[in-house]
Amino acid sequence: PLARAGSHHPPPARPAPASAAVHRIRNDASRLHEGWYRCLLADGLLDASIAARLEATWPGRAPHERSQAWIDRQMSRVQSSLKAMGRGLGERPWCFGNSFTLADVATGIALGYLDFRFPQIDWRSEYPNLHKLHDKLATRPSFIDSAPPPPAAA
Repeated sequence: PLARAGSHHPPPARPAPASAAVHRIRNDASRLHEGWYRCLLADGLLDASIAARLEATWPGRAPHERSQAWIDRQMSRVQSSLKAMGRGLGERPWCFGNSFTLADVATGIALGYLDFRFPQIDWRSEYPNLHKLHDKLATRPSFIDSAPPPPAAA
């Protein structure tokens, strides 16, 4: 409501300058965004690789009904994800921050899936930093316990 003429209401206060706490919260939010971005890259790699695998192997579709163009498009997304993951990791020991996080779990799972279903993709030589991370993750009990079985002997 409008103030009556002659009332003694003070003018609205100006917002206070951003405090150190506000800057810290903004910084933390930015860092959190980066961590989720790392998780989403791994998730995207999994989405694309699973889509390519299904297109190539789904028994409900005859070989002549499968689309190599679709498979190629998905595999180019896998390559783009690997490139972004490798670039984002750089020379750091972990995907995000200075310790093991959900981003490392997601990355380890995505790389493990590539090894399991696409052993022909030589991501290790092209991205030695991802190779180093994957090897480190593979020694963790949770990764050991959830590793797929080795391929059956021919």
